[in-house]
Amino acid sequence: YQSAWITESCATTPFDPSMTLGLQAAICLHKFLAVKEVNAFIFWLGMIRGNNNEALISSNGVGNYQLTKVYDVMGNYSRYVKEGYRRITTNSAALASSLYVSAFKATDTDNLSIVIINASDDQVSASIHLEQAPLSIQTLTPYTTPTELGVRWQAGEAIHLVDGKFNTHLLPSSVTTFTSSS
Repeated sequence: YQSAWITESCATTPFDPSMTLGLQAAICLHKFLAVKEVNAFIFWLGMIRGNNNEALISSNGVGNYQLTKVYDVMGNYSRYVKEGYRRITTNSAALASSLYVSAFKATDTDNLSIVIINASDDQVSASIHLEQAPLSIQTLTPYTTPTELGVRWQAGEAIHLVDGKFNTHLLPSSVTTFTSSS
């Protein structure tokens, strides 16, 4: 077991609070965590005065602030991939080039978090099949970050296991985290 961290990540491009930069950050997170197997991903700065991609939150310094889509998609990982979770293998590489899937399982329970990035401009139908999944997992709850500013981690209706699969739809240009509780 080897430790590798990504620290002080940020963008220095012109300010962009939109999902365009949010999706770039989500794909970057996916590649570091699921492909390169880093143990931690740390963003450079939480909040900064002014409009700047170096921070997750921009502020005018007098109490007004703006949460960026990079903040939102980071939450799809940090809110639902808990301490003690370990990455598990997915077939992400076999999917469409605009879909990225990473999955994490608790070491002491059957709880899962599956993060799916839909980087396409189209809604996508998806079937999640959990090979060798514990029988205790019968439902998954989706939490979606769509393109709209100010909308993040929207809890969707739980999806249920039907014929060994969880069938769902992924919004265009979105990040959705599916969680289970045993």
